Amino acid sequence: MYKVNSYLIPLDEVISALNRLKAGSIILESPIGVRDLALMLGSMVEDRVKASIYYSGRSAWGFCDVGVNDAKLLGVDAVLHVGHVNPAKYYSECRVYVENMFNIPVIYVPFYYDIKVPEDVIASISRVLSGNVYVAYPVNYEVAAIQLIKNLPKDVSYENSIITGCFTGIISKPGLYNYVLVVAGGFFHALTFKILNPNLKVLNYDPHKGEVYDVEKYFRRIYSLKVESIKKCLNAKNFAILLITKTGQYNLKLANKVRKLLQEKSFRNITICTDEVNSDLLSLYPDVDVFINTGCPRLAFDNIDQYEKPLVNPGEVKTIITGRISEYSLEKLLDVDIE
Repeated sequence: MYKVNSYLIPLDEVISALNRLKAGSIILESPIGVRDLALMLGSMVEDRVKASIYYSGRSAWGFCDVGVNDAKLLGVDAVLHVGHVNPAKYYSECRVYVENMFNIPVIYVPFYYDIKVPEDVIASISRVLSGNVYVAYPVNYEVAAIQLIKNLPKDVSYENSIITGCFTGIISKPGLYNYVLVVAGGFFHALTFKILNPNLKVLNYDPHKGEVYDVEKYFRRIYSLKVESIKKCLNAKNFAILLITKTGQYNLKLANKVRKLLQEKSFRNITICTDEVNSDLLSLYPDVDVFINTGCPRLAFDNIDQYEKPLVNPGEVKTIITGRISEYSLEKLLDVDIE
């Protein structure tokens, strides 16, 4: 493991993967917040492998967001995707893995924040937790999470796993745990568990701020905004289906099912193809009453206060069409079944 400023990266595994692929050219992509790391990693790769590197200017939001189209356009041998992994394919003993995506090898490269958890934080968390605890964290926070796990009280039983904003290991059994402890910056990942089960007690430790907090008030605020947004849809006449073109989110079949349902109910609708969803895009369509997102389900929950018009997911369309707002629950946010 190589230490680069405040990061740890499995450089040897990256070089090994590139050598196995005999990659002479690559495109390197990363989240916006770690472009400094991306440039340093690229420089170290160039010192060790005879490969030309293109740096992607687009943001990579998750392991579902890989610039395969850019790779094909450039004709490179591989994509070096920094910062995300698929939890189902990641193993701590083999951190870097390769996945073929539309005949393009994608090398998923995690990085880790090298942050020491203060003793007072460990003590305060230990005082709160009891019973069965689920410790969850994005891969980048594994170092801090392991420190906390090693210092859990002896009478606390726990499970732990890596998560993303839409992937957790306890979807089928959230009721087994007294607490969920999420180790991550901000509360995006912690809210994942509240969406799955609003009754869960979820604590979030932010290693960057050194703060531990209950996410209940954040969840209640966003949930309230979400319900109000659904209510605004009840008199809608004009819909726009957002067909997300990101490789891991593209779902033409789902978009067509939504369009068919709207047509059967005599609602006017259009389909907009886009790689990104933001308030600037939605503002370009003033005649649209409701936007239906067929990509990442979190788009229709997080930052909901930034959109002037309602943004909903396919599972919520039936509630809008029937007007049965009393039956609405967050399960519909993640549901892709619109029948």
